[in-house]
Formats: sequence, structure tokens, C-alpha cells
Amino acid sequence: MENHLAIIKKLPLLKGKRFSVTELKGGITNANYKIRTGKKTCVARFAPKDTAILGVSKTHEVKNCAIAERLGVGPKPVKFYPEHNLLLLEYVSGQVLNKKLIRKKSSIIKLARLLKTIHEGPRFKNYVDLFDQARQYFSTAKRLGARMPGNSAYLISSIDILERKLENKSWFKPTHMDLMITNVVQTKTGLQLIDWEYSANADCRFDVAFLSFKASYTSAQDALLLKSYGSKRFSVPQLELMKCFVALHQAGWYLIETKLSKIKFDYKKYAIMHLNRFNKMAKRLSL
Repeated sequence: MENHLAIIKKLPLLKGKRFSVTELKGGITNANYKIRTGKKTCVARFAPKDTAILGVSKTHEVKNCAIAERLGVGPKPVKFYPEHNLLLLEYVSGQVLNKKLIRKKSSIIKLARLLKTIHEGPRFKNYVDLFDQARQYFSTAKRLGARMPGNSAYLISSIDILERKLENKSWFKPTHMDLMITNVVQTKTGLQLIDWEYSANADCRFDVAFLSFKASYTSAQDALLLKSYGSKRFSVPQLELMKCFVALHQAGWYLIETKLSKIKFDYKKYAIMHLNRFNKMAKRLSL
């Protein structure tokens, strides 16, 4: 934290201004700080140097975030400092959603429409094949010496099976790719999403499935989500398959972070949780 504060204090943007800095808790990739300068507030997001392994690029984040801001669904980028892996963004003021709020009917409808706005918006600056990324996650986790699950071969083959079943190449659209509940903020003008570092043109169904997975939506809530999303091509069976893939994809991410991250967070616990949820869903779907 001390090094980050030293960098913030020397930023040309803050030269000659009175400001205060507060560390924001909860991030599991970046180190985040709130900076107040008079009536203006922004967020400083420092990314670790090795986040490329996870598929993170601050250069892409700032460009994609600018697109999201123009659509009215994300914060405005203020300044990017590549030498520090630092992105400054306008602070999004509002209520961060929780498990109860995100399961409300009104929230589901609004989120479905928000995602559709993103997915039908201007193309982002980068492309990610999520299935290739998931395979790479498990390969990288093994290379880094993470404790791998005993059924790793089955997990990798399941990625291949899900890829064939979902035919993802026809769904490449602008995608947020990190629909954590705490990344959804209710503002005065509507819902906004923060943390665009994983965003890319990818299989946009991943966003919808990620949201459903993290919010633990029921089958009825999933039906409402898809109805509100408004795509006749996107079926409930596809959503079930994609949620299964989300669990597998995220398990690989958490396995890497057990070896990579310096943040105090129980990545192992969440890797196991996602693997358990995948195994249950895979059994139900007869993968």
C-alpha cells in the first residue's frame, strides 16, 4: 500500500491540489483506492504486473471502459498510467447490490436489459475465446504448482464438450466477463457495472450465465432473465450449459490465484467451491 500511496501523491493530475486517499477493500485482483479532490472523487486501480496470465490488460480496460461510459453503463476513465499499471476512473456513487437486491424481479429485468445494451453496443478492442482461456487457466495453474483436482483430465475434456455443445463462435459480442454481485451499482440514473478489466469481445452468454451463477437464480428467475434479455436464440438449456462452464472457468482462475496473488483472500476455498458446483451441475446435465 505504501508504494501505491507514493505513486498517487506524485501524480501530475493531483499536483497542487488537496486530496485524501482511502483504500477500498474487497478487490481480489487489483488494489483499489478512492481519491477525493474537493467535490470530485475518482478510483485508482493498480493491477499486479503478472495479470496478463489471467487475461487482464489495462490498455484494453481503459478503451472498453470508455465505450461502456458512452453507453451509460460504466464509469468514465480519467487517466491511464501504463508505467504504473494504474487506471484512474470516475467514482460510481450509489448502492452496491447484494444477494437480496440482485434477486429482486426489478433487478433481474434491469440487468438483462443492461447486458443486452452492452452486447449490442460498439465492439470492444480485444477478443477472447473463453474456452481456450479456461484450458489455459488449468494449464497455467499446473505450471505454477497449484494443487490440482484429482479429476483434472475430466475437467479439461468437459471444457471441450461444453465448447462443442455451445458453439460459441457465433456469439462473439462485447462482454463484461466479471459479473460479480459487488460489481453492480444502483446509481441515480440506473444500474452501472464497474471493474471492466476482463472485458472483451467474447461469448456474450457468459455474462448472463455468470450473473445467474453468482446470484444463485432459481429456474423461474432464469426464465425471467432470458425473457427480459430478449433473444429467441438463447435458450434455457444453453444457459444451464454455460453456467456449468462458468463454474469450471472460474475454478481455473481461482487455482491460478492460489499461487499468483499477493492479496489476502482464500482463493483455495473458492476454487474448491466452484469445482464442487461444476461437478454437481455436470452430473445433472450428464456431461
